[in-house]
Amino acid sequence: MKKLHLLIASFLVLVTLNLNAQETVPTYQSEKFKSIEVNGGLGWNFSQTLSFAYQQNIKRCFAWIALTQLQFPINLSNQFSLESSKFFNWVQVAGIGGTLGNKRFNNSLYVVGGGRLYYSKLTGNHTIFHEPTLITNKLMPELGLLYNLKVGKKKFYFTSQIYIALYPFKNFIENPHTLSIGLGYKFKVKN
Repeated sequence: MKKLHLLIASFLVLVTLNLNAQETVPTYQSEKFKSIEVNGGLGWNFSQTLSFAYQQNIKRCFAWIALTQLQFPINLSNQFSLESSKFFNWVQVAGIGGTLGNKRFNNSLYVVGGGRLYYSKLTGNHTIFHEPTLITNKLMPELGLLYNLKVGKKKFYFTSQIYIALYPFKNFIENPHTLSIGLGYKFKVKN
């Protein structure tokens, strides 16, 4: 147990020293950049995700992002219960966060907020003459955390995003969290 406490204390001391010496270690400081990304991936609720992000560093280690995310179902038809469903999520958020990286990679974590448009259609095929349909349209607030990783040295780079939807808080497990990978383009920035 003492070894664990010693290890944690050593780690905290090294992190503090590293933060104090940040001005002397430029390879881990995030550079000024503007970028646009296109990502595709999977959602927690068995959906396909397509997202577009614009990111810009305001200062070293501080940036803002605008994210548009579209979610579509993979296939939610159930032959045994004779039901079919369709849904569509459109998330539009913006946020601020911190970045850390160098010319080859960039890690960033953002707190984002905005809105979500949710549409769903559930059709039951129980009888020959009547197909009951339930349609839901809902516009609701959105709050989440976004982790963004960029890897690449040139104008084009690989990117990966993990989006964790926090709102509504009581349905955290059922919220549409996503994991996606894609490509990005870094614009030239005048220093």
